[in-house]
Amino acid sequence: MADEEKKEEMGKEVQFSESAAEAIRQAGALTSVKGMIIIPPKGPADLKPDAKILNKVLQMDGEKVARELPAEHQLIADAWNEADVEMPYLVYMPEKDRLLLLYNIYFCEGLEQVFPVLSFSDDHGKTWSKPNYLRDMGFCPEGTPEARTYIGNGTALSYLGNGKLILATGEQLTERKRGFSSDYGETWSTRPLPKSSPGFPWSAWDPMLVDKDPVTGELKRLCEAGYSGGMERAFAGAKKIFVFPDELYWRYDPEDRGLAEEWYKEASFDKWPHLMRIDKYWTQQGEPGGIGWYAKSFEMPETGSAPLVILFGAVDGYCDVFIDGKKIGEQKVPPEVAWRAPFHIPLDGGLSAGMHKMVIRVEKKCERQSNAGIHLPIWIVKPDSDIPAVDETSLLNGRHANLRAYIRFSYDGGLTWPEEIEPPSWNGSSGVSVSEVALVRAGNGTIIASGRIRYPKYMGQTFLDQYSGLGVSLSKDNGYTWTKIEPLYEFGRMHPSMVLMPNGDIVMTYVVRMGWLSKEDVLLDEDGYPQWSIEAVVSRDNGESWDLSHKYILAKWSGSKDGVNSATLTSTLLLPDGSLLTAFSSGYLSHRSVKGAGGGHEVGLAGGGHEVGLVRWCP
Repeated sequence: MADEEKKEEMGKEVQFSESAAEAIRQAGALTSVKGMIIIPPKGPADLKPDAKILNKVLQMDGEKVARELPAEHQLIADAWNEADVEMPYLVYMPEKDRLLLLYNIYFCEGLEQVFPVLSFSDDHGKTWSKPNYLRDMGFCPEGTPEARTYIGNGTALSYLGNGKLILATGEQLTERKRGFSSDYGETWSTRPLPKSSPGFPWSAWDPMLVDKDPVTGELKRLCEAGYSGGMERAFAGAKKIFVFPDELYWRYDPEDRGLAEEWYKEASFDKWPHLMRIDKYWTQQGEPGGIGWYAKSFEMPETGSAPLVILFGAVDGYCDVFIDGKKIGEQKVPPEVAWRAPFHIPLDGGLSAGMHKMVIRVEKKCERQSNAGIHLPIWIVKPDSDIPAVDETSLLNGRHANLRAYIRFSYDGGLTWPEEIEPPSWNGSSGVSVSEVALVRAGNGTIIASGRIRYPKYMGQTFLDQYSGLGVSLSKDNGYTWTKIEPLYEFGRMHPSMVLMPNGDIVMTYVVRMGWLSKEDVLLDEDGYPQWSIEAVVSRDNGESWDLSHKYILAKWSGSKDGVNSATLTSTLLLPDGSLLTAFSSGYLSHRSVKGAGGGHEVGLAGGGHEVGLVRWCP
């Protein structure tokens, strides 16, 4: 089915077919199936869900269930067997008594396309409108060719009041955008997403803290937490000697002949069939996964014999790098880490002035929702200090090493950010690095920051992303200084979202990702399958402490070892009736992989490895 046909079909407000609804009821799934934007699967043969969906919320007392609370669960999924639906962000717009949900649809047919979309609800989440694609709402210029409509995922949706919204796109791209709406999300304009003050790309993952005048409701200030990171920070003071252009010669190698035929020794690349951009994956430019070769002749200025470094923003796939027909380095880190991991190759003797040739071989088999290729810049630099060692641990650390977390402030609705701070407690003095920081203001005025934390002792783990945890820091001077990070969990829990309740309690939801961890740490279900879940904890003293013993379990499911149906992101808001609505990326509808297998992914009832889950509940 063509993308436009998919889009038109998915744009319909649909319900489950009766057979699908009955299968879900038998699985112990939903309390209501009406008004959902889940497309029915192809037929009864597809209805094989392995995991039961909780139709309640469990409150724990240590390891025991203390009580069961009523809850309403919903799913938003795709049934073409071709798409993930994930990364949800919720806001409530009281002037219209309307909810707005931002989520991302990942299509993959040899190449991945990510489509951020918006859906509205005028009944507090019971039913939702058709998906409205951001690419059709001002995020792509008029007349932009279809191949250039990739804007990356949508993140950090925030409501500023009086119909004004703000979000970010392209978190995984070089060119990131900020979207603005003044009509409750009906239309949007865009601007470049401002970088951090040192000039690094700003990763905007979590919604902003919106400060308003308590009397007039006028917007006073926006607080945004963000981060930048990766090995390129180690070369922040380096002098750029040569910046490779956005297009390199490219050649597909489906039969893996290039090494044997020594393509890296070719005298000219003029007969190579393609020019391929390196600011996006080759799979986003119409080519399938597999093996691809990039090449470029370039002219070096005189640098003497000074040591140089080739710095790669990131390469999604295993790669070998050749200069003038000789292999000078490689990157063999697993693609699930490498896709966002900057790395460097030392040139200890430098490069002589004059013409040189660089050839890069990249190999990656593309499974569902998978990309391949170079997608961030390449440059040659002259370091201003000792060149960091290149070893497996440093490559595995990749984007996690040298993270810097920031908070910045805007007084004009997010157009400019004149104040920016790197809190020391977020950047090493607490013994951890920090990223993906959620913010909330407590009833006493304290600002609570809860973020993903990483301990140095876990650096080098293959599943480093899941060996990050959850920590809290407080500011009692309006965001200018911050307390030491207090860890709630060292690893396995992350992606928090916090809500101030009417009684002053703070409720924090987060994901539990312990299904891929090493043998001594992994969390499995009773049948030995990896387990994922969504939890919540409460603070009753303005964020000073959290009641971990009496946490809530909002959702739980089993999945595959490769983590394609792991938990991703939570977003929780307070509804007018005092209940909470929590959105999250779930993997309910994917089959569990064969016991003991590490990498199987079978699609079950509907869609790819993820769908958006919604839980309406009261703590």
